[in-house]
Amino acid sequence: MLGEIGWYEIIFQADIARLLLYHSIMNKDENNICRKIITYQFQHENVKSWSFMIKRLLHSLKLQYYDINLITAKSWKIRVLTAIHEKASFVWKHSMNLKPELRTYVQLKSNLCYEPYLDDKDNQKFLLLKLRVGTNNLEIEKGRHEKKNIKERLCRFCNGVEDERHFLLDCPGYDGIRDKFKMELLVNHNISDIDLSMVLNQVNPIVRSSIYDFIADCYRRRSSVED
Repeated sequence: MLGEIGWYEIIFQADIARLLLYHSIMNKDENNICRKIITYQFQHENVKSWSFMIKRLLHSLKLQYYDINLITAKSWKIRVLTAIHEKASFVWKHSMNLKPELRTYVQLKSNLCYEPYLDDKDNQKFLLLKLRVGTNNLEIEKGRHEKKNIKERLCRFCNGVEDERHFLLDCPGYDGIRDKFKMELLVNHNISDIDLSMVLNQVNPIVRSSIYDFIADCYRRRSSVED
């Protein structure tokens, strides 16, 4: 969910606040008591001090090379936000690879940023969300909770493994719905080919409306067959 809304983990939000406060303090008058304390602690390497934490943070973000007294508050904020975004993105991408339910998501999402489809008024967008992030009731996900081997997580219409790609693009049980969808894309949007990214990563809100209907129709067809 952090990836969909483009938010950082709390620790990174705190790091931003610390670094902006650090710049503010170090650009006060030289006789300011807080500035004096930070300068002293920087020189004496007290590992329990707030200043030592800031120093370590600066090094981890490669910000230690900037002269904090020569850079403006605006420029410093830009550099801090850029560095934090790079680190937060790295941590986020690494964590995604550790979660099997995000098997499809890692193919679609590469940037830690807000997804525009979340602003769509169509409530069917949540069907799209569930397919993107693996919180759906397809056999690939149900079988994971039931500790089934992947090859045993079979579609109710055919012998294929029912994952997101199979459900949307391959299963013959939805051929009629899919053909209708393809025709609508071709006639109304001049789109001749569909793939998983086009369906689940669509940037055009008008096309997304058709995609929502397509996904909802597939789910209704699926629900019409008993488990």
